[in-house]
Amino acid sequence: MSEELNRERRELVDLARFGLPQTVSGTPFPPSQRGAPLVVDTDAGADPAAAVALVLAAAEPALALVVAMPGERARFVRHLLDVLGRGEVPVVTGGITAAGSDVAGLVPEGVEEPGADLPAAVAAACAGEGPVRWVVLGPATNLARALTELPDLRARVVATLSGGAHDINPLADPEAFADVLATAELPKLVLAAAAAGTPTTGELIDPGWARVLAPNPERLSSAQGPALAMAAALQLPFVDLLRDRVSLVDGRLARDPAGHLVRTCEDVDLPAFRRWLTTGLRHPAEGTR
Repeated sequence: MSEELNRERRELVDLARFGLPQTVSGTPFPPSQRGAPLVVDTDAGADPAAAVALVLAAAEPALALVVAMPGERARFVRHLLDVLGRGEVPVVTGGITAAGSDVAGLVPEGVEEPGADLPAAVAAACAGEGPVRWVVLGPATNLARALTELPDLRARVVATLSGGAHDINPLADPEAFADVLATAELPKLVLAAAAAGTPTTGELIDPGWARVLAPNPERLSSAQGPALAMAAALQLPFVDLLRDRVSLVDGRLARDPAGHLVRTCEDVDLPAFRRWLTTGLRHPAEGTR
């Protein structure tokens, strides 16, 4: 029993260190992660909902780096950030690829493809001390690589992982997802079930703005899991995270009392989430400043 109580106490200390309203022995609440460097690891260009999340992230002054898929998708991400007035934010390509492209013809010819030196870009964006917020909106390949090649980040990264539609993201690279669960401290998980009731973008933005994000606006009519993951990463108050333990079994997450300690999104104040989403998309790059 004493060993179990000691483990619980250690977990509470770790939770407090990562910005949750839990303390032990009456110590003050820890400071917010607001202002910590934000890294967005995105498959925008393959998933229109991920592009929506990037629009919301562009409103965060601390956005320090965007990791994109190589090729036309990376050029699209660079162009979208430029359009949103965030030309100073660096973009680097990661190790995730996908067939086809949803952004053909959307990017001017003069936009160059970003570089591919992921470790150098991450080291530059995350220089200094303190927490680093890393939001994974696709497979966990790039974050797993960063934590392997830059081990000093392991104690600093506050990872938020989106499960994707039908929680396919862990299946895309199970080894990397398992590495992140084992290496990152107290990652946040936003799975498909949590995003099921979120409003679709088509209900919130006009067709003209939708066409900036995808050539087929109707494809935006999906639940906004990536946007919800962004809200969780930003510690917005309408997202409730609960402590849990999970393991990855055949690429699928399962509750496991002996598994990795995580925080899962269990409840969302949908009216508040809708207001934030609406504001962020109608007034891009202003929503969370």
